[in-house]
Amino acid sequence: MKLTDYRVYKLSYSEYLIYGAVMLIFIILISYLFYHSLLPSIFLLPCSFIYYKQIAYILYRRRNERLCKQFMDSILSLSASLEAGSSMENAIWEAYLQISVIYSRNCYIAHELNAIHNQLKLSIPIEEAFSNLAARTDIEDILTFCDILKIAKRTDGNLAAIIKTTVNTISEKFHISREIRTNINGKKLEQLIMIFMPIFIIIYIRLSSPGFFNCLYHNLPGIAFVTVCLLFYGLSVLISIKITRIEV
Repeated sequence: MKLTDYRVYKLSYSEYLIYGAVMLIFIILISYLFYHSLLPSIFLLPCSFIYYKQIAYILYRRRNERLCKQFMDSILSLSASLEAGSSMENAIWEAYLQISVIYSRNCYIAHELNAIHNQLKLSIPIEEAFSNLAARTDIEDILTFCDILKIAKRTDGNLAAIIKTTVNTISEKFHISREIRTNINGKKLEQLIMIFMPIFIIIYIRLSSPGFFNCLYHNLPGIAFVTVCLLFYGLSVLISIKITRIEV
């Protein structure tokens, strides 16, 4: 079974088409509003490289956030099963069944738990199975859990107690991170409103006062002025995205 490398995100063909259609509509809108012509949209198409890069990053973050949440639920189930006296192999399988009910059998962590369970049946050490997952995710919580699991197995400590303590610590950190993300999302909504506000203002002026921008269209000084404004607008959008891109 081919396992996913969560360190990169590759857009599917359907995502390329859907987000490409949105980008094309936006480029045509910008071209018409700023230049009153569709011809400049051809020169705006190279911006698609930056656009697709941003989309891939956003989808990558969303996938990792879902994976973190699913992993948190899975190790909570794993800890409860170990405390009840289950073996590691049975605990992994019970976590898989529980995650399949909470989410689905097609969710990310369900695939990973199933793969780990299969590796355990082949006598692959549990720490090695989790190390494989940690290497493919590069997510701090999973890496931390994997490191502590290695130490626990190496020192022959009380695995159930160590995992319970680790899960409680990771769970507390996860809830704090989620609160921080919730606060940041409010600012991101404000950012999104500010990004589209100039577009809405131009549309409003063009509808309420037809001909107001005519002096800027189809003449060299007007085109130069609009182009400079558009460059500043694009730069401000990129800066705002960079400011709100906070790693939690």
